[in-house]
Amino acid sequence: MNKSSLSQEPTLGRPLFDDPFYEGLLLNEAAFMTEDGVIVITDEFDSVRPSIDEFVRDICSSTAPARQLRERKTGRPVLSDLYLSRYSGLLQAFMERVYLDNRDSEFNPSLCSTILYEAMDALDFQATHSRNPQAMSGHPGMRNWELENWLISTVRSKAEGRGFQRSEYERKRNCRRNYDTGHAFLEAVFKKCSRVEVARLDLKYQKPFKAELTLSQVRKDFRRLWNGRRENRRFKDLVGYMWSLEYTDLERFHYHLILLFDGSRVRDPYDRGLKVGDRWVESATSGRGGVHHCRKNAYRYPYLGTIDAIDLKKRDWLLVHGAEYLTKCDQLLQIDLERVQTFGTSAFPQKTTNAGRPRLPREQRRPRRSSRPVKAKRNDALLDNAGLWPQ
Repeated sequence: MNKSSLSQEPTLGRPLFDDPFYEGLLLNEAAFMTEDGVIVITDEFDSVRPSIDEFVRDICSSTAPARQLRERKTGRPVLSDLYLSRYSGLLQAFMERVYLDNRDSEFNPSLCSTILYEAMDALDFQATHSRNPQAMSGHPGMRNWELENWLISTVRSKAEGRGFQRSEYERKRNCRRNYDTGHAFLEAVFKKCSRVEVARLDLKYQKPFKAELTLSQVRKDFRRLWNGRRENRRFKDLVGYMWSLEYTDLERFHYHLILLFDGSRVRDPYDRGLKVGDRWVESATSGRGGVHHCRKNAYRYPYLGTIDAIDLKKRDWLLVHGAEYLTKCDQLLQIDLERVQTFGTSAFPQKTTNAGRPRLPREQRRPRRSSRPVKAKRNDALLDNAGLWPQ
């Protein structure tokens, strides 16, 4: 049989679950299985409400569809699952929940739930969609996976202009609040340590994975980076860190990270930064991530390396070129479906003792006494008068 005569019907790629519809319902406690193995959707599935909000937020923070049709080298198309396809198994539960919430006069549905309801109602999604992705939907010439992609694009269009974008006043106030937090954090660090070693990383994603990045996925990866930090050798002698979450059309979601190490124990902050970057790529993102290690530069990064607590000039560089850059307003997330934290620090370090010399500027310090023995100079005149000069 000739390969060209094979059916060009698209085949479904490997799903995220063995049965994504029922598996998703069971994981979110929106359904239960009877003794006969029948899946029954519960009447009260309030646990689906957080999943609805997360679904809408992920739609608005991404530009990718749920599924995409791609061609193999043989010319046979294959249907690939992207990140948003993991919600496909919950669409039935989503529909029932949003329709119940929006028709209940005593309940005030969330903004995300309202937008999803409007999108489903506009497409008559409840009557035209079935759980088989490749089966034909109620819309002529459209399969269920195409209908799901249409729903996602409809949600994005309805989300625009619905109060998701921050006003200019809110943006500036939030930037100022973040800057004050960063300033207070650096003051606490230098009160605890007399010398700090500074490193900076840019945590990104590799190009093949940027298109389907979502906000919740990126935030989960970042939290995974710090799991078990106290027991991990990579974070040994780490006094604290500052981070900011940004979005650009080129890089999509990415993090800027400034690491502060104890200068009395660490001599090479760049090497420590390499280890943290390796953890981001290998463990936090499972190989999907990328990292850019910033090297000391007199123009862009003058604060990297060693900073003494009494060196007010370099501390100002860290504040202006470091903390102020991380809290700038021009790259704040435009998606405001919820209060998303875009800047943060680790816990403020506490000074445990007041022991030690006072930290004075160098010009006010007394010279240190040397521990080496002082060699006395010979006084020839004194030796001659005492009759001790050798003849």
